[in-house]
Amino acid sequence: MPSFSHRGRRFVVIAGLLIALILGSLGHGVCRSGHSPVSSGGNRIRELDRRAQPFFEQAHRNVTPLVCLLTEGTNLAKLGWMMAKDKLSGDGCRTRDYLHQTLQKPILEPCAQAARIYGIAVDGQALAEDTGGIVADQFHASLYAAGGLAMEAVFIKSTIASIKRVVGAIIGRFAGVLGKSVACAALDGPFPVGDLLGAVLAVGGTALCLRDLADSRKELAVSLESELHQAIDSCRNTCREAVLQ
Repeated sequence: MPSFSHRGRRFVVIAGLLIALILGSLGHGVCRSGHSPVSSGGNRIRELDRRAQPFFEQAHRNVTPLVCLLTEGTNLAKLGWMMAKDKLSGDGCRTRDYLHQTLQKPILEPCAQAARIYGIAVDGQALAEDTGGIVADQFHASLYAAGGLAMEAVFIKSTIASIKRVVGAIIGRFAGVLGKSVACAALDGPFPVGDLLGAVLAVGGTALCLRDLADSRKELAVSLESELHQAIDSCRNTCREAVLQ
């Protein structure tokens, strides 16, 4: 009887060890299959974020100097004149090209470099779209185009939208002054009365519009800074979402 009891205890111990090994192996397999992909995907996006972050930070740092440049007296007058001319012509080319040139190095290039780290192509063709009627709520919907990240078009459109929100009425008056001066200059007569009247209207009306633009500089600077920072963050989020999908 003692001998049987000894053998029984040995059997129970061995059986218990086998069961523990089997359960441990199953649990290890479940753990690996349940957590490894998530961990792998999380590590990948963290690594991409780490590599792209310096470029987004560079773009953020460049916002304030860029806004100071855009709202400086001479440049603001130039921008106002171009937006007024574009309002008359309806094509938006002058403003678009000027802003593209101004935003290129401080904002567009760093964000494009960051986007490439995520494997996102930048859709330069979207820049050719008409910028005349852009409104702010189109910004997020148009950020990712079929051909890639519509980054350049979106940054320019959002900048124009911000300017219009603050000084749109002034730009409208400016366009009216230019239109009237051109109409007066077209009048016929032995003495260039039309040219003279057009010049007077242009000088007087332009001076008033420029004064109003100068008075709006601080408000415009705040609006532009907020819009550009938001655009950079939206660019980053769109890149991350494209990778995670």
